[in-house]
Amino acid sequence: MGHRRTSSESWSSRDLRTQSTGVSLDDACLRVVDVGLWAVVFVAPLLFGGRHNLGRFVFVALCVVISLAWFIRQAVLGNGTWTRSAASAVMLLALAVVGAQLVPLPSDWIESLSPRIATLLPLWSAESSEALEWGRWQTLSLAPEETRLALATLVAYALLFTTTLQRVRTTADVRRMFRWIALSAIFMAGFGLLQYFSSNGRFFWFYDYPYSSTTDSTTGSFSCRNHFAHFLCLGIAALIAWIAEHLNAGTTTEESRLAKHRPPSKPALQSISQQTRTTAALVAGLAVVVCAVLLSYSRGAAVALAVVAVVTALLYYRSRLISAGHLLGALGIVVLVVGMLSIHGYEKVAHRVDDFATGSLESLDERGGRRKIWQANVEAIQAGWQTGAGAGSHRFIYPVYMSDPTTREFTHAENGPLQIITENGLPGGVLLAWFACCCGIWCWGAFRRERQSSARIFAGAITAALLASLIHSLFDFIWFVPACVAVTLIMAACALRLARLNRAEAGHDSREIVLPRPAWIGVAALASVAGLWAVATSFGPACASLPWDRYQRLAIAENELQDQSTPLSTERAAEIEETLHFYNLARIDELRQVVSRQPRHSSAHLKLAGSYLRQFERNQTRSENQMRIVSIRDAAMASRFANADELRQWLVRAFGENSKLLYRAYHHLRCSIQLSPLEGESYLLMANLCFLQGKGAATIQTYVDQALAVRPYDGNVLFLAGRQQLLLSRDDEAIRYWTAAFKIAGEHQDEIIRYLAVQVPASYFLQKIEPDWEKLYDIWTYYRQVGTQQDWEAIESYARDCAAADSEHLPPELAVRTWLRLGMMQRELGRNTEAVASLSKGNVVHPNHFHIRHHLALALMDLHQAEAAEPHLRWCLSRRPDYGELRDALKLATRIRLGREPVTERSTAF
Repeated sequence: MGHRRTSSESWSSRDLRTQSTGVSLDDACLRVVDVGLWAVVFVAPLLFGGRHNLGRFVFVALCVVISLAWFIRQAVLGNGTWTRSAASAVMLLALAVVGAQLVPLPSDWIESLSPRIATLLPLWSAESSEALEWGRWQTLSLAPEETRLALATLVAYALLFTTTLQRVRTTADVRRMFRWIALSAIFMAGFGLLQYFSSNGRFFWFYDYPYSSTTDSTTGSFSCRNHFAHFLCLGIAALIAWIAEHLNAGTTTEESRLAKHRPPSKPALQSISQQTRTTAALVAGLAVVVCAVLLSYSRGAAVALAVVAVVTALLYYRSRLISAGHLLGALGIVVLVVGMLSIHGYEKVAHRVDDFATGSLESLDERGGRRKIWQANVEAIQAGWQTGAGAGSHRFIYPVYMSDPTTREFTHAENGPLQIITENGLPGGVLLAWFACCCGIWCWGAFRRERQSSARIFAGAITAALLASLIHSLFDFIWFVPACVAVTLIMAACALRLARLNRAEAGHDSREIVLPRPAWIGVAALASVAGLWAVATSFGPACASLPWDRYQRLAIAENELQDQSTPLSTERAAEIEETLHFYNLARIDELRQVVSRQPRHSSAHLKLAGSYLRQFERNQTRSENQMRIVSIRDAAMASRFANADELRQWLVRAFGENSKLLYRAYHHLRCSIQLSPLEGESYLLMANLCFLQGKGAATIQTYVDQALAVRPYDGNVLFLAGRQQLLLSRDDEAIRYWTAAFKIAGEHQDEIIRYLAVQVPASYFLQKIEPDWEKLYDIWTYYRQVGTQQDWEAIESYARDCAAADSEHLPPELAVRTWLRLGMMQRELGRNTEAVASLSKGNVVHPNHFHIRHHLALALMDLHQAEAAEPHLRWCLSRRPDYGELRDALKLATRIRLGREPVTERSTAF
């Protein structure tokens, strides 16, 4: 324990000495700290806000350099000051909680601390026949590599907060930090607007980021518009504080108040003029930032912006820091922003804001995605509240509990507190609540300061910014974006410093202590070890990030090519097949770079294994021995080879060099499973390759069961599990899995249709699968190609019953689709009378639906009712006057009505 330090270090007045030979070490370290903090505010956000692995590495490295420079400086001084706070305990405990998730523990400890692991990972349990091969799961984290990266980021956060708190000593230091944050927001807003209005879809006009584009909204250098807008909202709080300080300049001292009654001197007039120009520039900058926030079209950011504006206005007005005239000036800024938006984007902004006015969750959460992911997180917390699933594990753990999945992958929970508790359990939730309470206490303590208006201005802005961060985090994952978290932590540290200055002036602060040099050397050594580990941990993912982005771009291009649904000529199909082969080879090259630079990248190992298997299958189709993997597996299992080497020799003789691809895929599948045991697809692929190690049908079933344990609601996993059952001649089990899989949207539905359409009658398909209208027309399309008249009639009858039942409770825009598709089926079967009846019901439900009236007119023409069809054709043509075929059909209907065409003439215009 040291003693209280009676003097404080100021940013503008440093207690340092310059040697005659140059800058002293302590002065150099302090400059490194200052430059580093500036870089955290200005530079770190430029790399996708730190969410990109390259950006995260830069952010972590900056935080580590800053902290080491500060601790080395304090050790050099020998009697550096340390500010104690409850936040230090929170940071240390948070590091301990996340670090404990990576520590290998005995099996009985794992079962006691996290009982659900035994349920989720039966493959690693003592009862499993494969336990000897895979061993027992040893960590509380179910995604150790993600947890390791999360711990490295958390180390950076702790070092940044601690260093900022120790470095910021006075109100002048707080002012400097606030001005940096404000200027960074203005720069980011200006860059975001420029990039948006001159967008070519790429970030910085040259980088094609695979996950988002710059054409639809302002995003700046952030990968997500919500995060960009939140960063600006934090900057708006700093901007408002800067403006308020200018408005209150010269009102804090008795001399300034007396000077109001004296005639202003010429220097005073020049100062006032300069101050006015600065205020005007800041107001203009504020307008630009607000405009950029609104053009992000982020509803969450709009709420955060409103919180910042309302809270600062209330606090400043209550403390007489601003007047009613200032509030009227704020309204002027609003008018200015609306005028700027009227040039571009006003209607879209208004539409997004109108969603709040409805007060309906359906409008705010149109497809229910947020509610589904929140419910999944609640269930995950109930199942593993003791320790959580591991920091960073959200995208792996939530599918276990999402019983109504969507095609979208939720990398985060869209709710900061929920995700923290899901990943870190009750300890994480307690620490989060503790830190939030600390921030509230600091803000209250800082704002109660009455002697200096600047401190109250900063305290009010910090209170608004932290409150906005808390509210925005309830429906977005802004707490997992390093650039946003960095500014939030800096503001929290400033709040604590302002509160401590208040206590110091009141004579109540005893938490400023001086540590001896040995203590500072120990702190510096500890920070060095933790910081260098964090940098080393972040380095591999940073190196692998660019080839991973290139792989993602290839995967997107491949999916777009595969989605071409128009009938293709033989030449075009061959061209697409060659292009897909080229994409697959390029994917392999990129993924090999990823795993070489980041060997613990589980997703890259899984994707690389899949690419090797696709390459093997393609090579097989062009070889003399055209056996597929499942056939090879069955043949190998039936042959009962003595050992794995004998099997390898047989594979080489039968398939040559191509067999190496199977072993490469097997290797990467093992790596993927060991690194991330919650990937259900890995186990199903392993079920096809386990024969390489002499495994049989029992092992295949073990992998299927393990896949279903971790992905019980994944349509693709259920589909693959069903296919495995077919290979094992368990048809009833396969149909049971496929029935469950078909109720989940995804590409696997088309796979099921394609397989069953050539295997079973339509009546059997409909009876077992019980499809709804979302895929019924696709079933009709496939059976029209390969089925019989009996199949078509069975589907039409089923569709008629579904339309009658569904139309009663569906909204008009969905009900009309059922009648439209039913009518189209009936027209294809030549049942025009039934088609007219069905389409007429759709027209009653939605009389302004173009396609329903279009096909109703066709059906009427087929029944020689040209006079009844003519009004519908005229209505359709008025909506699409450039539709030439409509004009031809209308002319034909008119000629028939006038007797100029024989009534047997039918329209074929459509």
